[in-house]
Amino acid sequence: MNITTDINNIPKNKGSYILFIVLEDDLEVKIGSLGSHKLKQGSYLYIGSALGPGGLRARIRRHLTKTKNLHWHIDYLTKETITKIKYVIYIETTRNIECNITQILTKHKNFKAIIKGFGSTDCKKRCISHFLICLDKPYKCLEKTYNILKEHKYAPRIMKL
Repeated sequence: MNITTDINNIPKNKGSYILFIVLEDDLEVKIGSLGSHKLKQGSYLYIGSALGPGGLRARIRRHLTKTKNLHWHIDYLTKETITKIKYVIYIETTRNIECNITQILTKHKNFKAIIKGFGSTDCKKRCISHFLICLDKPYKCLEKTYNILKEHKYAPRIMKL
């Protein structure tokens, strides 16, 4: 696995990405129209796409910012101080593959979709959620995700924060 630590190494091209989030403590958070949810301390994944202007670099940079206008479901979580994005896997593509990635991952026992509608209100494949809990430690979760994507012929790259 080739891992970068510099956001400037992430391309401005379009693509999809996975945020590897660690909650350092339990959290109750209101997520826009989805209401309040209690999340346990642990490892989570958010699968998204960056098909608009600025591509992957701009979208990922936005997610790393704590102070922002709350637009997407994930914004309500990433603004919290106990929310830590530890890694990002990104794939350059002009196609919207976030649903494919979500469906591939949720076929494995260590990934479970939570919070119905989170990040998937415009989902054409009827995903329950694009927000997953990972039942492994963060690095093991990253390693499994990377290997699953490689098995499915994607070309994932990693940024460590």
